[in-house]
Amino acid sequence: MTDFHALDHETRCYALVGFFLQAWALLESQISRAIAKALVLNDLQESVLQKNTQFRDKINILKTLSSLSMPSDASRLCKLLDSIHDYSHVRNMMAHDLFGPSETQAN
Repeated sequence: MTDFHALDHETRCYALVGFFLQAWALLESQISRAIAKALVLNDLQESVLQKNTQFRDKINILKTLSSLSMPSDASRLCKLLDSIHDYSHVRNMMAHDLFGPSETQAN
């Protein structure tokens, strides 16, 4: 893994945002994968789901599927999915807002 502290401030800023966005994309992909498995979708159908469904809707679909298929674990899973959804505003900020290294902090 990259030692982000070894990078200059500007490169570190961009690398950390890229690292975050890649991790989020993996998370969202796994949520789509879980839905596809639960609904027995093929790869093409999963891809259509991934590209055409909002994150909020994927979370709600997975919560519903878990309630139907695993009622005893649904409450725990729904809480986890709600907490994941609570971070979506951070992802939106990272993806859509202007960013750069701090001019006042050196670390």
